[in-house]
Amino acid sequence: MSLEVSSYPHCPLLASSSMIFPPLVSSEISTLDIRSSLGSHFPSLGASSSQPSIPLADSLVPPVSMIISQLNLPTPVKNIILASQKPSTKKVFASKWKRFSLWARQHNIDPCSASTSDILLFLSSLFQQVTSFSMIKLQLVAKSSFHLSESPMFSYRLCKAFLKGVFFLRPPFKDPSPPWDITLVLQSLTQPPFVPAAKCDIKYLSWKMSFLVAITLAKRVSELQALCIKAPFMVFHKDRVSLRANPSFISKVASEANLNLSIQLPVFSPNFSNKEESALHCMVVHRQLVRSTFHGILSGQ
Repeated sequence: MSLEVSSYPHCPLLASSSMIFPPLVSSEISTLDIRSSLGSHFPSLGASSSQPSIPLADSLVPPVSMIISQLNLPTPVKNIILASQKPSTKKVFASKWKRFSLWARQHNIDPCSASTSDILLFLSSLFQQVTSFSMIKLQLVAKSSFHLSESPMFSYRLCKAFLKGVFFLRPPFKDPSPPWDITLVLQSLTQPPFVPAAKCDIKYLSWKMSFLVAITLAKRVSELQALCIKAPFMVFHKDRVSLRANPSFISKVASEANLNLSIQLPVFSPNFSNKEESALHCMVVHRQLVRSTFHGILSGQ
Protein backbone atom coordinates (compact mmCIF):
# COMPACT_ATOMS: atom_id res chain seq x y z
CA MET A 1 0.00 0.00 0.00
CA SER A 2 1.48 3.33 -1.04
CA LEU A 3 1.15 6.63 0.78
CA GLU A 4 -0.15 9.70 -0.98
CA VAL A 5 2.35 12.51 -1.38
CA SER A 6 1.24 15.97 -0.30
CA SER A 7 0.05 18.21 -3.14
CA TYR A 8 2.21 20.99 -1.67
CA PRO A 9 5.79 19.67 -2.04
CA HIS A 10 7.35 23.00 -0.98
CA CYS A 11 5.57 23.04 2.43
CA PRO A 12 6.90 21.04 5.40
CA LEU A 13 4.84 18.11 6.66
CA LEU A 14 5.29 19.16 10.29
CA ALA A 15 4.53 22.52 11.84
CA SER A 16 7.39 24.64 13.08
CA SER A 17 8.03 24.86 16.81
CA SER A 18 6.84 28.48 16.94
CA MET A 19 3.31 27.38 15.98
CA ILE A 20 2.99 24.71 18.67
CA PHE A 21 1.11 25.55 21.87
CA PRO A 22 3.06 25.18 25.11
CA PRO A 23 2.64 21.86 26.91
CA LEU A 24 -0.09 21.52 29.51
CA VAL A 25 1.07 22.69 32.91
CA SER A 26 0.40 20.93 36.17
CA SER A 27 -1.49 22.44 39.06
CA GLU A 28 1.78 22.81 40.97
CA ILE A 29 3.10 25.50 38.64
CA SER A 30 2.50 28.99 39.93
CA THR A 31 0.44 31.61 38.13
CA LEU A 32 3.59 33.59 37.36
CA ASP A 33 5.02 30.58 35.52
CA ILE A 34 1.80 30.32 33.50
CA ARG A 35 1.98 34.01 32.58
CA SER A 36 5.58 33.72 31.47
CA SER A 37 4.79 30.55 29.49
CA LEU A 38 1.97 32.28 27.66
CA GLY A 39 4.06 35.37 27.12
CA SER A 40 6.86 33.39 25.45
CA HIS A 41 4.47 32.11 22.76
CA PHE A 42 2.13 35.11 22.66
CA PRO A 43 4.07 38.29 23.44
CA SER A 44 0.90 40.38 23.51
CA LEU A 45 -0.49 38.16 26.27
CA GLY A 46 2.48 38.28 28.59
CA ALA A 47 2.75 40.16 31.83
CA SER A 48 2.31 43.87 31.62
CA SER A 49 5.60 45.74 31.82
CA SER A 50 4.02 48.83 33.33
CA GLN A 51 3.70 49.11 37.11
CA PRO A 52 0.40 49.98 38.76
CA SER A 53 -0.01 53.72 38.63
CA ILE A 54 -3.62 54.20 39.68
CA PRO A 55 -4.54 54.54 43.36
CA LEU A 56 -6.62 51.75 44.84
CA ALA A 57 -9.64 53.99 45.46
CA ASP A 58 -9.67 55.08 41.80
CA SER A 59 -9.19 51.56 40.46
CA LEU A 60 -12.42 50.42 42.13
CA VAL A 61 -14.39 52.79 39.88
CA PRO A 62 -15.14 51.50 36.35
CA PRO A 63 -12.80 53.34 33.98
CA VAL A 64 -15.38 53.83 31.22
CA SER A 65 -15.94 57.51 31.94
CA MET A 66 -12.21 58.02 32.50
CA ILE A 67 -11.33 56.40 29.18
CA ILE A 68 -13.99 58.30 27.25
CA SER A 69 -12.96 61.58 28.87
CA GLN A 70 -9.46 61.11 27.42
CA LEU A 71 -10.76 60.63 23.88
CA ASN A 72 -10.58 63.51 21.45
CA LEU A 73 -14.35 63.81 21.13
CA PRO A 74 -16.79 66.67 21.71
CA THR A 75 -18.50 66.66 25.10
CA PRO A 76 -22.01 66.01 23.68
CA VAL A 77 -20.67 62.93 21.90
CA LYS A 78 -19.04 61.65 25.10
CA ASN A 79 -22.30 62.08 27.04
CA ILE A 80 -24.22 60.06 24.45
CA ILE A 81 -21.63 57.28 24.52
CA LEU A 82 -21.83 57.13 28.32
CA ALA A 83 -25.60 56.62 27.99
CA SER A 84 -25.15 53.51 25.82
CA GLN A 85 -25.65 51.21 28.83
CA LYS A 86 -28.74 50.97 31.01
CA PRO A 87 -28.37 51.87 34.71
CA SER A 88 -28.98 48.26 35.72
CA THR A 89 -26.20 47.10 33.37
CA LYS A 90 -23.82 49.73 34.72
CA LYS A 91 -24.54 48.58 38.27
CA VAL A 92 -23.81 44.93 37.47
CA PHE A 93 -20.66 45.74 35.51
CA ALA A 94 -19.44 48.05 38.29
CA SER A 95 -19.64 45.23 40.85
CA LYS A 96 -17.73 42.91 38.50
CA TRP A 97 -15.07 45.56 37.91
CA LYS A 98 -14.66 46.10 41.64
CA ARG A 99 -14.05 42.40 42.18
CA PHE A 100 -11.47 42.27 39.40
CA SER A 101 -9.74 45.40 40.69
CA LEU A 102 -9.32 43.95 44.16
CA TRP A 103 -7.89 40.74 42.71
CA ALA A 104 -5.54 42.71 40.44
CA ARG A 105 -4.16 44.78 43.31
CA GLN A 106 -3.48 41.63 45.31
CA HIS A 107 -1.37 40.37 42.38
CA ASN A 108 0.38 43.71 41.72
CA ILE A 109 -1.44 44.23 38.42
CA ASP A 110 -2.84 47.48 37.08
CA PRO A 111 -6.52 46.64 36.41
CA CYS A 112 -6.83 49.31 33.72
CA SER A 113 -3.93 47.92 31.67
CA ALA A 114 -4.20 44.21 32.48
CA SER A 115 -3.24 41.88 29.67
CA THR A 116 -5.39 39.06 28.35
CA SER A 117 -3.34 36.50 30.26
CA ASP A 118 -3.97 38.44 33.49
CA ILE A 119 -7.70 38.39 32.82
CA LEU A 120 -7.65 34.66 32.09
CA LEU A 121 -5.77 34.05 35.33
CA PHE A 122 -8.45 35.99 37.19
CA LEU A 123 -11.18 33.91 35.51
CA SER A 124 -9.31 30.72 36.39
CA SER A 125 -9.26 31.81 40.04
CA LEU A 126 -13.05 32.19 39.85
CA PHE A 127 -13.27 28.72 38.35
CA GLN A 128 -11.27 27.33 41.27
CA GLN A 129 -13.80 28.96 43.61
CA VAL A 130 -16.53 26.83 41.97
CA THR A 131 -18.02 29.83 40.18
CA SER A 132 -20.67 28.92 37.61
CA PHE A 133 -20.12 29.17 33.87
CA SER A 134 -22.66 31.97 33.50
CA MET A 135 -20.97 34.11 36.18
CA ILE A 136 -17.53 33.62 34.62
CA LYS A 137 -18.96 34.58 31.24
CA LEU A 138 -20.62 37.65 32.76
CA GLN A 139 -17.30 38.66 34.30
CA LEU A 140 -15.67 38.54 30.88
CA VAL A 141 -18.53 40.54 29.37
CA ALA A 142 -18.10 43.22 32.03
CA LYS A 143 -14.34 43.35 31.51
CA SER A 144 -14.81 43.62 27.74
CA SER A 145 -17.09 46.61 28.17
CA PHE A 146 -14.18 48.56 29.66
CA HIS A 147 -11.99 48.00 26.58
CA LEU A 148 -12.94 50.46 23.86
CA SER A 149 -11.39 48.55 20.98
CA GLU A 150 -12.63 47.31 17.63
CA SER A 151 -12.08 43.65 18.54
CA PRO A 152 -13.96 42.52 21.68
CA MET A 153 -12.30 40.09 24.03
CA PHE A 154 -14.82 37.42 23.07
CA SER A 155 -13.22 37.31 19.63
CA TYR A 156 -9.81 36.37 21.08
CA ARG A 157 -9.00 32.74 20.38
CA LEU A 158 -7.73 32.03 23.89
CA CYS A 159 -10.79 33.63 25.52
CA LYS A 160 -13.13 31.55 23.37
CA ALA A 161 -11.16 28.39 24.13
CA PHE A 162 -11.15 29.23 27.85
CA LEU A 163 -14.92 29.65 27.98
CA LYS A 164 -15.44 26.43 26.04
CA GLY A 165 -13.18 24.63 28.49
CA VAL A 166 -15.14 26.01 31.46
CA PHE A 167 -18.36 24.88 29.79
CA PHE A 168 -17.07 21.34 29.29
CA LEU A 169 -15.52 21.06 32.76
CA ARG A 170 -18.53 22.56 34.53
CA PRO A 171 -21.64 22.19 32.35
CA PRO A 172 -24.46 24.58 33.36
CA PHE A 173 -26.82 21.77 34.28
CA LYS A 174 -30.01 22.72 36.10
CA ASP A 175 -32.34 20.45 38.01
CA PRO A 176 -35.72 19.97 36.32
CA SER A 177 -38.45 22.26 37.56
CA PRO A 178 -41.23 20.71 39.66
CA PRO A 179 -44.14 19.70 37.42
CA TRP A 180 -47.37 21.58 37.71
CA ASP A 181 -50.76 21.33 36.02
CA ILE A 182 -51.93 24.58 34.45
CA THR A 183 -55.42 23.16 34.02
CA LEU A 184 -55.70 22.63 37.77
CA VAL A 185 -54.49 26.19 38.43
CA LEU A 186 -56.97 27.70 35.99
CA GLN A 187 -59.80 25.69 37.48
CA SER A 188 -58.87 26.99 40.93
CA LEU A 189 -59.07 30.56 39.65
CA THR A 190 -62.72 30.00 38.72
CA GLN A 191 -63.62 29.16 42.31
CA PRO A 192 -63.69 31.13 45.59
CA PRO A 193 -61.85 33.11 46.84
CA PHE A 194 -61.05 34.30 43.29
CA VAL A 195 -64.69 34.70 42.25
CA PRO A 196 -66.95 36.55 41.98
CA ALA A 197 -64.84 39.50 40.86
CA ALA A 198 -67.25 42.07 42.31
CA LYS A 199 -66.82 40.67 45.85
CA CYS A 200 -63.26 39.29 45.55
CA ASP A 201 -60.65 40.63 47.96
CA ILE A 202 -58.12 42.86 46.26
CA LYS A 203 -55.27 40.56 47.33
CA TYR A 204 -56.69 37.52 45.55
CA LEU A 205 -57.79 39.65 42.64
CA SER A 206 -54.22 40.94 42.22
CA TRP A 207 -52.83 37.41 42.36
CA LYS A 208 -55.28 36.25 39.72
CA MET A 209 -54.69 39.21 37.43
CA SER A 210 -50.90 38.97 37.70
CA PHE A 211 -50.92 35.27 36.91
CA LEU A 212 -53.25 35.63 33.92
CA VAL A 213 -51.20 38.49 32.44
CA ALA A 214 -47.90 36.64 33.00
CA ILE A 215 -49.11 33.32 31.57
CA THR A 216 -50.73 35.07 28.59
CA LEU A 217 -47.84 37.32 27.60
CA ALA A 218 -44.93 35.01 28.55
CA LYS A 219 -42.57 37.98 28.89
CA ARG A 220 -39.67 38.79 31.20
CA VAL A 221 -40.38 39.91 34.74
CA SER A 222 -38.96 43.37 34.04
CA GLU A 223 -41.26 43.76 31.03
CA LEU A 224 -44.30 42.74 33.08
CA GLN A 225 -43.38 45.19 35.83
CA ALA A 226 -43.06 47.98 33.26
CA LEU A 227 -46.68 47.68 32.11
CA CYS A 228 -48.39 50.97 32.94
CA ILE A 229 -52.01 51.15 34.12
CA LYS A 230 -52.29 54.91 33.67
CA ALA A 231 -53.77 56.66 30.66
CA PRO A 232 -52.92 56.72 27.82
CA PHE A 233 -50.90 53.51 28.25
CA MET A 234 -53.90 51.41 29.34
CA VAL A 235 -57.10 51.75 27.33
CA PHE A 236 -60.28 49.77 27.91
CA HIS A 237 -62.29 48.79 24.85
CA LYS A 238 -65.54 46.89 24.66
CA ASP A 239 -63.90 43.69 23.43
CA ARG A 240 -60.31 44.08 24.71
CA VAL A 241 -57.86 46.05 26.80
CA SER A 242 -54.70 47.66 25.39
CA LEU A 243 -51.52 47.82 27.46
CA ARG A 244 -48.17 49.51 26.88
CA ALA A 245 -44.99 49.73 28.89
CA ASN A 246 -43.85 52.83 30.73
CA PRO A 247 -41.96 55.03 28.22
CA SER A 248 -38.99 55.28 30.59
CA PHE A 249 -38.50 51.50 30.48
CA ILE A 250 -35.96 50.04 28.03
CA SER A 251 -36.34 46.33 27.37
CA LYS A 252 -33.46 43.89 27.14
CA VAL A 253 -33.88 43.82 23.36
CA ALA A 254 -33.91 47.57 22.75
CA SER A 255 -35.69 48.19 19.47
CA GLU A 256 -38.28 50.62 18.18
CA ALA A 257 -40.81 47.81 17.83
CA ASN A 258 -40.42 46.71 21.47
CA LEU A 259 -40.51 50.26 22.80
CA ASN A 260 -43.83 50.95 21.05
CA LEU A 261 -45.37 47.50 21.39
CA SER A 262 -49.08 47.57 22.19
CA ILE A 263 -50.43 44.47 23.92
CA GLN A 264 -54.03 43.49 23.16
CA LEU A 265 -55.83 41.24 25.66
CA PRO A 266 -59.25 40.19 24.28
CA VAL A 267 -62.47 39.45 26.12
CA PHE A 268 -63.47 35.77 26.00
CA SER A 269 -67.11 34.68 25.73
CA PRO A 270 -68.80 38.01 26.57
CA ASN A 271 -72.22 36.37 26.13
CA PHE A 272 -71.60 32.96 27.67
CA SER A 273 -74.35 30.36 27.46
CA ASN A 274 -72.91 27.29 29.17
CA LYS A 275 -70.67 26.27 32.05
CA GLU A 276 -67.50 26.07 29.93
CA GLU A 277 -67.98 29.57 28.50
CA SER A 278 -68.78 30.91 31.97
CA ALA A 279 -65.52 29.47 33.32
CA LEU A 280 -63.64 30.96 30.37
CA HIS A 281 -65.22 34.34 31.03
CA CYS A 282 -63.79 34.25 34.57
CA MET A 283 -60.32 34.29 33.02
CA VAL A 284 -60.82 37.58 31.21
CA VAL A 285 -58.05 40.00 32.20
CA HIS A 286 -60.28 42.90 31.16
CA ARG A 287 -62.59 42.34 34.15
CA GLN A 288 -59.72 41.93 36.59
CA LEU A 289 -58.06 45.14 35.43
CA VAL A 290 -61.31 47.11 35.65
CA ARG A 291 -61.85 45.88 39.19
CA SER A 292 -58.23 46.54 40.23
CA THR A 293 -58.21 50.02 38.69
CA PHE A 294 -61.50 50.90 40.36
CA HIS A 295 -60.18 49.69 43.71
CA GLY A 296 -56.97 51.71 43.23
CA ILE A 297 -59.01 54.88 42.56
CA LEU A 298 -61.08 54.34 45.71
CA SER A 299 -57.98 53.74 47.84
CA GLY A 300 -56.17 56.74 46.34
CA GLN A 301 -53.32 54.69 44.81
